[in-house]
Amino acid sequence: MIELKGQGCRYVESYLRQQNRTWYDFLETCIALDGHFTRVDLAINDRNGLLDVPTLIEKCDRDEFTSRFHGFRDNRTKQWKVSGRTLYLGSPQSEVYFCIYDKAFEQHQKHPEIAIEDQPIRTRFEVRLRRKRAAAAIKNLLAEHDPEKVVFGIINRYLRFLTPSHKAKSQWATDPRWDAFIGNYRDKLRLSTNPEPLSYAHITRWLKKQVAPSLKMLQLIDQYNGTTELKAIIDGGKLTQRHWDLIHHYQHHRNGVLTDSEPSETSKKSDYADQSK
Repeated sequence: MIELKGQGCRYVESYLRQQNRTWYDFLETCIALDGHFTRVDLAINDRNGLLDVPTLIEKCDRDEFTSRFHGFRDNRTKQWKVSGRTLYLGSPQSEVYFCIYDKAFEQHQKHPEIAIEDQPIRTRFEVRLRRKRAAAAIKNLLAEHDPEKVVFGIINRYLRFLTPSHKAKSQWATDPRWDAFIGNYRDKLRLSTNPEPLSYAHITRWLKKQVAPSLKMLQLIDQYNGTTELKAIIDGGKLTQRHWDLIHHYQHHRNGVLTDSEPSETSKKSDYADQSK
């Protein structure tokens, strides 16, 4: 179990940079090693003050928003003033959860020598994802290589602040400041995935980048010494159920069509053994 918060991410980022790797390389390696993502937070820093937290809270109080969430709450404890409120949308126990807070006020509390108006970040919008939604977001990040598109796509699907009018609420226009923040060109992104086998492409990319040089080295040593150490290592590998599923997927994949029948574990292994021979 690895948990990385803000500073931890910066540390890992520095190591990746020294290795000439990116976060995408790191995430692909995690997937290739059968890793699971139980929590992913994506944050947007509003440096221009487009999001005013007290105003957003008031709009929620007046029901001037549409959302796929079932409720909202705000944090109005004594330590917060009007400029230091936090708005939560969704349940902390759900798979999708938003948090909007006054980052400038928070940083001013930690560093009072820097005035609120001099803080570089005004408001922070955090998209907090768990379990299946976290895994889906990682998949979209790896597919798009565009964090902005992914995070704004999620927000746009789940939340929209409105400008009230005499018309029915379904016809209310988007609030201008929210429109400027979200961008009217952004698409809605579904955080759902269809069942798929292990990604063969992810595994081969990881092998080429991380393992191939070591395999080549062992192969050359075997050739020089007349040994079969590399073969012994491969033969001794233990396959998990997910690996057998991937083998079965490619055994029965013909012209893009998968067979409906699902053989037993014993038949899977015997089929593979026959092909290996």
